[in-house]
Amino acid sequence: MIKKFTLVMAALLSVLTSQSIIWHFDNYDSTKKTCRFSGWSGTQPTSGKLTIKETTEKGGVTYKVTGIGKGALDGLDEVTELTISANIATIERMAGFHTMKNLSKIKIADGNTKLHIAQGVLIKGDRAICMPQKSTVTAVELDGTVNIDPYAFFNCKNLQSISLEYPFGRYDYTIGSYAFAGSGLTSVKLPQEYEPGNEEGIFDGCKQLKKITCTNTRMTVCKGFARNCENLEEIAFHPAPKEIRQAAFKNCTSLKNFKFDAEVTMKEDSIF
Repeated sequence: MIKKFTLVMAALLSVLTSQSIIWHFDNYDSTKKTCRFSGWSGTQPTSGKLTIKETTEKGGVTYKVTGIGKGALDGLDEVTELTISANIATIERMAGFHTMKNLSKIKIADGNTKLHIAQGVLIKGDRAICMPQKSTVTAVELDGTVNIDPYAFFNCKNLQSISLEYPFGRYDYTIGSYAFAGSGLTSVKLPQEYEPGNEEGIFDGCKQLKKITCTNTRMTVCKGFARNCENLEEIAFHPAPKEIRQAAFKNCTSLKNFKFDAEVTMKEDSIF
């Protein structure tokens, strides 16, 4: 009888384990008693709601989960609402938000003083980390937020406009690769303070985008800048950029207005 009961309980435990998410952690700090959420396995929650654990145990010691590592959220494509726990203080770039194609809302647990949500966007300091792809927010003003993560607004179809007004004279902010790729933006103005680096595909695949205005005298148009923007009609440079890189406007079949001068460097092939 005892043996049969044990077997039943083992089978039940196996079923429950296979139907729940399994958390993975690393970067254990035995002094600070902290660790980082590094990934997951098992099964995503059927409710669509997921809360990152506040603590975990290892070797009989309780550790606070204070960070989210690169790729930790990869593949959580059934999650619709994510709650970030109170202890989370750091989120690495490319944490995996861009793979969460059904995410509509991010919540910050009470007591978290490092992160906040503004206009549907997850913010840490002067850094915009992520807007959920299914967010219903249509307009965002990022005044004072000077670093936009790669894929931060990726595939946000409802986002139609964004204001990028930054502190005058500050030229150290960044817009990461594919930051607005696939979004619903209709027009965008890059402010004078924007000085790009080696990012790629910032507006790639923005099907509703019709006009881009750039006002930086040092403007380098990055690789794949507005690639596959089939309704893009006008690029307004004030003044002309210093360099345009590969596939910057490839497959922009509606482009009618594009002014530049002989001083512009065309780097690599297939710009248009």
